[in-house]
Amino acid sequence: MSFIRTAWVICLCVCFSTVSTVNAQSESTPINDEYEAAVVHYQDKAYKEAFLSVQNVLRDSPDYLPAYILLGSLYFDNGLLERADRTYQLALDKGADPNLIFHNWADVLLKLRKAEYLLSISFDNKLNGDVLIDWFAARASACLQLGRSICAKREYDEILARAHNHPKGLNGLALLAIDNGLYENADSLLNTSMENEIKRAETLWAKGVLEKAKGNLVDAQHFFNEAFLLAPNDARVARSLIDAYVAAADLDAALLVTEDLLLETKDDLYVMFVNSWLTSQLDTLSNIRPQLEMISQRLSTVPDDVMKSEPSLFYLRGMVALMQRNFEQARDNFMAYTVYADSDLQTAILLATANMALGDQKAATLGLQDHEDKLVKENLQQAILLGSLYLQNKRIYKAVNLLEKLQAQYGERVEVALFAVRISLARGKSEDAVSTLDSLLSSFEHNRQVLQAYALYFLDNGNSEKANVAIALLLEQFPDDLTVKNIRVAQLLMEKRLDEAEPLLMEVLTASPNLFAARYNHATLLVNRNKLEEAKAILEALEVEKSNDFQVLLQLANINVREGNVELAVSRYNTLLQRYGPSLNVTFAAVAAFNQTGDYQRAISALKSLEANEPNNALAIVQLATFYIKVGDKERAKSTLMKLTLIFDRPVNVLVSESQNWLALGDTENAYQSMQKAHKMQPDNLNLQLQWVKLLMALNKVADAQSILNDLLSRNTKNPFVLFKMGELAQLKGELDQARSYFEAVLDEDTSFDLAYAKLYAVSVNTQSFETFLERLSQRVELEPTRYFTRNLLAQYHFYYGNAEQARLHYDVLLKSAQPDTQYAIYNRLAILTLSSEPENSLALATEAYKRNPTNADVLHTYGWALTVNNKAQEALPILREASVRDATSLSLQYHLAYTLANIGNRVEAKRILITLLNKDEVFAQKQQAQDLLAELNGAV
Repeated sequence: MSFIRTAWVICLCVCFSTVSTVNAQSESTPINDEYEAAVVHYQDKAYKEAFLSVQNVLRDSPDYLPAYILLGSLYFDNGLLERADRTYQLALDKGADPNLIFHNWADVLLKLRKAEYLLSISFDNKLNGDVLIDWFAARASACLQLGRSICAKREYDEILARAHNHPKGLNGLALLAIDNGLYENADSLLNTSMENEIKRAETLWAKGVLEKAKGNLVDAQHFFNEAFLLAPNDARVARSLIDAYVAAADLDAALLVTEDLLLETKDDLYVMFVNSWLTSQLDTLSNIRPQLEMISQRLSTVPDDVMKSEPSLFYLRGMVALMQRNFEQARDNFMAYTVYADSDLQTAILLATANMALGDQKAATLGLQDHEDKLVKENLQQAILLGSLYLQNKRIYKAVNLLEKLQAQYGERVEVALFAVRISLARGKSEDAVSTLDSLLSSFEHNRQVLQAYALYFLDNGNSEKANVAIALLLEQFPDDLTVKNIRVAQLLMEKRLDEAEPLLMEVLTASPNLFAARYNHATLLVNRNKLEEAKAILEALEVEKSNDFQVLLQLANINVREGNVELAVSRYNTLLQRYGPSLNVTFAAVAAFNQTGDYQRAISALKSLEANEPNNALAIVQLATFYIKVGDKERAKSTLMKLTLIFDRPVNVLVSESQNWLALGDTENAYQSMQKAHKMQPDNLNLQLQWVKLLMALNKVADAQSILNDLLSRNTKNPFVLFKMGELAQLKGELDQARSYFEAVLDEDTSFDLAYAKLYAVSVNTQSFETFLERLSQRVELEPTRYFTRNLLAQYHFYYGNAEQARLHYDVLLKSAQPDTQYAIYNRLAILTLSSEPENSLALATEAYKRNPTNADVLHTYGWALTVNNKAQEALPILREASVRDATSLSLQYHLAYTLANIGNRVEAKRILITLLNKDEVFAQKQQAQDLLAELNGAV
C-alpha cells in the first residue's frame, strides 16, 4: 500500500506491452522509435526515461493519442492525480476508447473527490464486458461519496441486471443493507456472492464488515484475515483488520499486524500512524516521538495532488501536529480537510481545539467578521456596492442580512428600497419586486432614479405598457434629456416601430455620438433589419469599452448563434450566466447553445439556477429533466419530473416533452398520462395526434395506435406523415410487405421525404429483397443527380450489398458536392473499395481521408492497413496503434495490428494480440487468417 505510488492497471496490451527487436521491412520513423522506447522504459518502471521519451513524442507529434494514454499512466502511477485527470480527459476528447482508460480515470476522479463529475459522464454505450460492470461499480462509489444511497443502489441493480449474481453488485447491495441495519438481507446477498467459484477478497471483506456490525468481532477478524491473505496490498482490507483488533481491545494483535504491514509497505502513512498510536497505548512502548517525527517528515513530502485526493492525509497530519503540540499546523491541516472532504463534528472539535490553543477564540466560534457593519454606519453608497458584489457572487443570504441592517439604519430611503428590489429579483420573488416598484412610483413620481429604474425593469421584461407609465413621466419632466429620449427609442424598438425609432435615435446620436446606450440601440435597430455585420461591429466596439455589459454580451451571443458560431455564443452565454445569474431569455438561449455543443452539465447548471428563481417555470423543469436523462442521472430526472405534477396548467409543449422524458425513464404509465392530457387539450392537432400514436407504438399498444391511425387515414388519405406512421406501425407488427407499400405511398405523394427512402432501405435489408427499392431509388438519382441523400443511400447499398464498381462511381460523384467536413468518409470508403484491386490508389485515397480527419478510428484503421498492404508496415504501426486506442472493440483492427507487428518482426506482441482475439470466440471476417497467422508464428523458430 502506498499513497505515493498506486497500483497500475494494465489497460491495453497493444499499447503497453514490451516490444521485441524490430526486423523492419521499411525504415522506422523517429516518433515511432521514441514511442516504442517509452513503452519499454515504462514496462521496466524507468519512469523518468519513459516520461522524457513520451514528451519527445508529443513535442514532435502533439496529436499522437497512444502517447497521451501512456503519459496519463505515468502520472497515475506516480500519484500526480490532477495531471492524470487532465491527461485522461484530453485523451478522451481526442477520441480515446474509454474501455482503455476507464479504470485508472475512475480511480483518479474518486480520489480527487470529483464524484459529481464522474456521475455526469456518459460513454454512450461505449463500454463492454467487465469494463461496463466496473463502470457501474465506480458510479456507485461516486454516489456513496456524495451520500446518495438510493443512487448507489440503482447502480448495483444495473450490475445485477446485466450480470446475474455478479459479486460486485451483490456485495454493494449488501454493504448498503448493512448501513441500514438490514443484516439478514446483507447475509443472504453475501452468501449468494460467496457461491461464486472464485474466492474474492472484496466478498470476504464485506462479510467481515457484516460480522463487525453485528458485534461478532471474532468472526469479523476471521473474514478480514482471509481477505487480507488474498489482498495484502488492499488498504481498505488491512485497515479493517487493524480496526477489528482495536475494537476488540486486542492492541497487541493489532500492533503485530501494523508491524507486519510496515515491513511490506513502508510508505503507508496510515499504518505508520496507527502503529504509533498503538505504541503510545502500551505502557512498555510509550516513547513514540521519533516515529511521530518520521511520519511528520514523510507527510511533508507528499505532493499536493495526493493530499487533495486523499483528504484523510490532511486529517492525519493535523492529528500528528496535535500530538506534537504544533497547534498552528494542526489548525491549517484541519481547515484543509474541511475544504477537500465533508466536514464532520469531530473535525470541527479538533479545529476549535487547535484555534483555542492558539488563543484565537473568535476563529474557534464565529470566524472572522467582514467589515460590513462599519460600511453600513459610515457610507451608504459603498454598503450598497458591497451588496451588489454579494448578488454578483450569488451570496444572496449575505445581501439579505445587509439589507436588514440598511433598513434599520436608513429606513425607507429610495436607494435602500431599490436595493431591496434587486434582492427580490435575485431571490426569484418578482412579484415582491414589482410591488415595491409600484409603491415607489406612487410615492416618488418626480424622482428620476425611481422612474428610470421602473422603466428599465419593465422594458427588460418585455412589458412596454407598464414601462410607458414611467417613460411618459420622464419625457414630461425631462423633455430634452438625451438619456430619456434614448429610453423612448428602446421602447419603440421593442414594439418593432423601427421607422419611428430611427429618427429619434439619429437625433440622440447626433447630439452625443459616443453615448453608449444610444450606440447599443443603433446596433439593435440594425439587428432588426438583419444587418448583422454592421450591428456586430458596433457591439464589438462597445464590448471593448465595457466588457461586462449584459445587453451587449447577450446581443453578440444571439448574433453568433444566427451566424452559426455556436462556440463563441456559448462562451458569451457562460459569461452572462456566471456574472448575472439566471434570466429567461439568457438561460433558454444558452441552454440551446449548450445542447448543440454537447455541454450538458452547463445546461443543467443554468436550468437549475433558473428553476431556483422561478420554481413554477414548467418549461425550465421539463428541460432540466431532459438533460438529466442525457447525462444518465435517472434518479434526478424522475424527481425533477415529479415537480411538474404540482403545476396544473402545464402547456401542451411541456406535456409532450414530459411524456417523452417519462418514456426514456421507462415509466410508461406517466408517459401515457402526460401525452393523454396534451391530446385532450388539442384533440384536432394532427401533429399532436401523430405524437400520441408514436407513444402508443412505443408502449406496444398496437391496437389503439391502429385505431387512431385508421381514423386519421380516412380523413387524410394522402398525407405523407400519416402514411409514414402507418408504415412504421406495419413495420412494428412485422408486416414488412405492408410497411413497404406505405413507405412507397409516402414517396408517391412526396419524393423529397428522405426518411421514407431510409425506411424502405431498412425493410429491404430485413427481407433481403432490394428489387423495388433499387428501382425506385435509381430512378430518383437519375431524375435528381445532384440530390445528396438519395445518391448516398444508393452508394451505401452498393457498398454493402451491390456492385463495388457502382459504389465507386456514386462516391466519386458525391465527393464533388460533399461538404468539406464529410469528405473524409467518402475517401475512406473509396479506399476500402479499391484496397484489394488497386492498393496504391487505395493508399492515396486513404491518405486523403486521413488528411481530412486524422482522429477518426475508421479512417486510421483504413489508412494504417493500406500502408501495411503497400509494404510500409513500420510507418503503419503508429497509425494502427492510434486506431486501436480509439476503437478497442474492432476485431478486424486488432488482427490488422497483429499482422503488422508480425510483419516487422515483433512476434511476441503479435501472438499475444492474436491469442486474446481468438479467445473471444466471436465471428469476424479475418478469423481464419488470424488462426493461420497464429499457427505460423507458433511454428516460427
